[in-house]
Amino acid sequence: MDEIDAFDEEFVPNLTREMAKAAFPGERQLFLLCFLSEAQRPVATSEILSQLQRYHPDFVSSEDESLVGPTDPAGTLMSDITNINQGAKIIVNRAEVGQEGIYQINPEFMSEEPVRFTAAEASWLEVGLRFLEGDHTILLTKILGLSDIGKEDIIDLDTELRIPGSAQTLFKAIMQRNPVTFDYRNMKGTFTKDLVIEPWKLYFHNGYFYVQGHYPNEYSGKFRTLHLSRFESEVTINEDVSFTVPNPIPPIDLDSPLHEPLLFALAPNAAHELRHRAQPVSASEFSELSAEVTAHVPKDWELFKVENAGFYDWVALLKEFLADATVVSPAWFRDKIIAEASQLSKLQPAPAPRGKKTGGTPKERKPSKISKDNAFLMAQKMRTLAQFLVDRASDQPVEVSAVTKHFGWEEAEVRDLVTRLSLLTADEFEVEYSLQVGFVGPDHSLIYHAGETPDWIKLPAILPADAINLFLGLEALSRYVPTHREAITAVENKVATIILQSPGLTLVPLGVDTISAEDGAKLEKLWDAIESKHLIEMEYTNAADEKKLDRAAPVAILAIKDQIYLQGIKQKVRSYPWRLFRLERMNKIRLLEESIPAARPRKSAHKPTPVTVRLGSEALPQVDQIREARVLKREKNGDLTVELSAYDDKWLTRTLLSFGKDLRAFCDSKAFPEMTEKLQEIAKRALANYQV
Repeated sequence: MDEIDAFDEEFVPNLTREMAKAAFPGERQLFLLCFLSEAQRPVATSEILSQLQRYHPDFVSSEDESLVGPTDPAGTLMSDITNINQGAKIIVNRAEVGQEGIYQINPEFMSEEPVRFTAAEASWLEVGLRFLEGDHTILLTKILGLSDIGKEDIIDLDTELRIPGSAQTLFKAIMQRNPVTFDYRNMKGTFTKDLVIEPWKLYFHNGYFYVQGHYPNEYSGKFRTLHLSRFESEVTINEDVSFTVPNPIPPIDLDSPLHEPLLFALAPNAAHELRHRAQPVSASEFSELSAEVTAHVPKDWELFKVENAGFYDWVALLKEFLADATVVSPAWFRDKIIAEASQLSKLQPAPAPRGKKTGGTPKERKPSKISKDNAFLMAQKMRTLAQFLVDRASDQPVEVSAVTKHFGWEEAEVRDLVTRLSLLTADEFEVEYSLQVGFVGPDHSLIYHAGETPDWIKLPAILPADAINLFLGLEALSRYVPTHREAITAVENKVATIILQSPGLTLVPLGVDTISAEDGAKLEKLWDAIESKHLIEMEYTNAADEKKLDRAAPVAILAIKDQIYLQGIKQKVRSYPWRLFRLERMNKIRLLEESIPAARPRKSAHKPTPVTVRLGSEALPQVDQIREARVLKREKNGDLTVELSAYDDKWLTRTLLSFGKDLRAFCDSKAFPEMTEKLQEIAKRALANYQV
């Protein structure tokens, strides 16, 4: 996790100064439980303190006295046992009064029935998992299976989400930039044989998978969004053919690098963000450039260079700083920016769309009955059907009519359940299930391959490793909502039971174990910057071990798994600019006199101003990346009417400039009355810089 989009701030555990000055008690208690469970015998206090590093006085580096660990190991141990026993006698003391404590897991507690969660407890577990990295679909499904959830208490979770096989092929085609062929039936029922499309993007929305792409047989601005469930055949990649038009959407995070250095000139004391992303061209390097290239550098402007520059990223950035940056080389890149500026200089205002309210925030879409019920009911029906097939104890086909008669289900529903069951036999869960189902024969009877009944049919089992993740997630959550500590502790006790019922567990240390003096000094600087609301400058080492000078507006310190991160705002508007920086990769941190600028999309005391713009169809990928944008309408020619939640004039100006020639019109707005004229003026200044 390095310079990535920060997840939803609502569920981010914020590490304050006070939190950093103590070891995390929940994780220490988890190690204590596992240690006693693995011992399977009474253990004396002295043995616990000597074996568990978490209780050692030097647990946190003693180099910094303000960040020391527990000073009274025995007292800390007693406190942990008291907290663990809250609501249940999990750990019992076998010692006589006045003797050294001898502790053991309560045998009765170990022999209890398998854990089940209430609907509220399952909700706490789901929210706690949001603090952990990775996809936890399997674990969430298991929680549902162990929860007493009915129709009235539903966790908003689609447990049956599976990636269709066609999506795998489409993803490969996107990466290889090859067209694909398939049969398709649209929503009107019209069937198209051997439809050819150049896929640009795969995405999941409202429970369905879609592919967005371009029809090579139509004009270049035409794109389509197709529903993967309406594919009528397998997808074939045309590997001998390339895209007829460039893919405007970089697949995943892989941008298309330029095959030659990007040279651009910057106006004095302007476009500081671009300066920090590029290297200045030295005098010796400048003298080696041809006169044809240096002629494009305006007088008194500074020349910068970027090696392996990402095409999509830098097109957007250079458009944002249109009047303060001039592309020198390559020539085709320069011509592209000139064309964008020329189009913007002709921008005309337009009235706001009639009959549509441009103020306020969009209403939340109420989840449909299908999405609310699917999480529990579908999983329950699948388990019931699977158990029904296993109980037949035969490899002979089972008539569909027998299933419909036995359960009273519709035939179409049975077929859907069987399809979902067959998907579960795939390797997507990385688990080999012995049960396999499918249709067979001309009458489409059901058949299964008998074997040992899978655990997930009986009840989804939560493994010790799963329980550790749940425990850590709940601990992170409790630090964020301390007022609900008691409710979360009750859930933790149930999770602890799962761990205790699995003896022989070996743990790998998790969580933030130590804070060295060096990291402590970094944290002090970052906390000072957060409190004073000043920008910071640092030397940051990215995942590729490249050291670069970077700037950020610091917001919070986060503890995620075994690392500490700074959550900050980078000076980039094309996508949501919140980023996470790993503390150990930050060096030479210094506070700048410059305060955090207002021109950043962030939580604010005042509400943003909604404004409306009209964009060309090819701007849709960029709109998807802007958190403050929502599409109001799509015209027949593909043009978009988009609402932007603008915080201020500077943010709006840069965002509109980044659309370039795809910006058709800026609709009248009382909050920004002269925006069209401002954009025209910037474009004209840019053309003057390019001597056009």
